[in-house]
Amino acid sequence: MRQELIIQAGEEEVQIAVLEEGKLTELFFGESIKEGFSGNIYLGRVENVLPGMQSAFVDIGLNKNAFLYVEEAIINGDVKENSDYHIADHVKKGEKILVQVIKEPVRQKGSRISRQITLPGRYLVLMPLNNHLGISKKIEDPDKVQQLREMMEEIKPANVGVIVRTVAENVSERCIREDLESLLETWNAIVEKTKKAQPPELIYTEKPVLEKIMRDILNHNVKKVVVNNQENYEKLRMFNQEEGNNFEIELVQEKDLFSHFDIKNQINGALSRKVWLGNGGYIVFDETEALTSVDVNTGKYIGKTNVFEDTILETNLEAIKEIVRQIRLRNIGGIIIIDFIDMQDKEKKDYLVEELNKELKKDRIKSHIFGITHLGLVEMTRKKVGSALSSAFERKCQNCEGRGKVTSERLVFSNIKEELKVQVRENGYKTIIVKVSSFMYRYLLNHNAKIIKAMEEKMGIIIVIVEDYNYRDDFYEIEGIYK
Repeated sequence: MRQELIIQAGEEEVQIAVLEEGKLTELFFGESIKEGFSGNIYLGRVENVLPGMQSAFVDIGLNKNAFLYVEEAIINGDVKENSDYHIADHVKKGEKILVQVIKEPVRQKGSRISRQITLPGRYLVLMPLNNHLGISKKIEDPDKVQQLREMMEEIKPANVGVIVRTVAENVSERCIREDLESLLETWNAIVEKTKKAQPPELIYTEKPVLEKIMRDILNHNVKKVVVNNQENYEKLRMFNQEEGNNFEIELVQEKDLFSHFDIKNQINGALSRKVWLGNGGYIVFDETEALTSVDVNTGKYIGKTNVFEDTILETNLEAIKEIVRQIRLRNIGGIIIIDFIDMQDKEKKDYLVEELNKELKKDRIKSHIFGITHLGLVEMTRKKVGSALSSAFERKCQNCEGRGKVTSERLVFSNIKEELKVQVRENGYKTIIVKVSSFMYRYLLNHNAKIIKAMEEKMGIIIVIVEDYNYRDDFYEIEGIYK
């Protein structure tokens, strides 16, 4: 799997695109002046404890209090599923607690936080408040897993936890030791600063977006990095030398690399509800508060054989690659329901799930497939990390408020007629001015002029329709005059 990174640095923002075989699969962005909050560590003060919600709100110095769920409030030992935890046993109102932002604030919601601090390094993730030892599940060689486990048991302090990252699979013990020592130094500095701090106070700031990418993304799969900034070029060159990597670094003195590499068009495509497949089929994505649904359709594809079941399987298999790419690119988290084109053959259904699992291995973010339901739907979950592409590049429509639909002209006219009757009956107006949008203005005069004329004659009034270019199509105002 060949990867390329395109790093576009502007005066205020850094944008980073990950390409696999020329296709956009991940997108990262961060302001040069101000980064996000995810990963930051704060000393906060508990403002409210809500036993009914098994959660608490904590003041960490941001605009809105952060949300702490009970399972994120436990700092000693592993959290066990289906266990009976109570938030009041773990935090008290007014208590000072050290927390880390695990989810950025979104619209009206504050940040989500955890007391289970993690410090990611190049090869390890340090968990200073428990003693868990984990090895990345993407390291599949059992001998290598055992070797890494034995090494970590020997070198890590007994009172801290560590997760060995995938990129550590083929590096020396010296590199891993140095990474561990660096992370322990960082944690000790956090502890010392916390002793002198008063809540709410920022204790530790996560690395800027470029440094996070160098730490988390640059691995043996990356063959080339293109930058448009001399400073970033030098940083990457030094990183290449220090880490012993051999990816190509190219400096292109062009402000808009995203247009040059056709990334903007791919971003626009990822914001579309419908995505076309190369064979003529298509996929429809619908994101809601509760879950994301994905619907696969044959579209224009008629198949290569006369066997309808084969045509369906071919479309479903092609859809898998695009679905996974879109999930990664859109950064969709939470519950995902995929409605593949229905197949009767159980072996083919099992093969489909197997191929979906294989494709998901390309994803850095953890996901889990629960299988196919009786209705033929694939149920899966994907961990929520960072913001979805839609929340970064889109906002709720002021007309439909996110529903995707507005009140029809027929219903708007019906509401206008009812309100006209009420105004005449209760106020005795002789002339009524109805202000509407340009669309409704044409609809009323071109298609309903006779109905309006009949209303005037029946109620003994004059109705004046006024066009206002600034009105939404479902908005109107009625003003009455006594003469």
